[in-house]
Amino acid sequence: MIRMFLQEKGHYLGTEAMTEGKRLLDANVAAVDAYLDRAGPGPADEDPRFAWERTANHPWNRAVVRILATNFKTYASTTGITHLVKLLGAGMEGGKGGKVEDYGAALDKITDIEAVIADKLADQQRRYRTLMRKMRSLNGLSALEVKETLKGGLRTSQTASRRNERKRNVGYLSNL
Repeated sequence: MIRMFLQEKGHYLGTEAMTEGKRLLDANVAAVDAYLDRAGPGPADEDPRFAWERTANHPWNRAVVRILATNFKTYASTTGITHLVKLLGAGMEGGKGGKVEDYGAALDKITDIEAVIADKLADQQRRYRTLMRKMRSLNGLSALEVKETLKGGLRTSQTASRRNERKRNVGYLSNL
């Protein structure tokens, strides 16, 4: 659910979308610098942009994560996450079968949304930077050749991942 929210906000791309050359929305460098110099207002509440070239712990990016966590609580109350909150029983008034009064508070009882969003964005940043380095190393190739090279690498890593998962599953079953 959080991944879908981040995708809708332009802060998360799947691996296949990245190999097709899609880019993440980036914060304006001048706005980030002005924010650090206490001359700018900081990220916008309606459309906060992550500064992908800065560290995930950068003050601008921490402010973006706080805004996204707040926006997610509003988003969650209008989507199917409300069912998850009810199933987990968080925030139920009067026990099972009660009514959830505040989905934001109920979500806080289940998990730290801000920490989950920060982790997802940090992971996205690592993957994005790695992909950008790979793309720069393929500088002499055409756009189609770059895309095919990246997709080939993706297929190879997915195959290796599935192979490792099968080994773990077989090891687990043999220990039973």
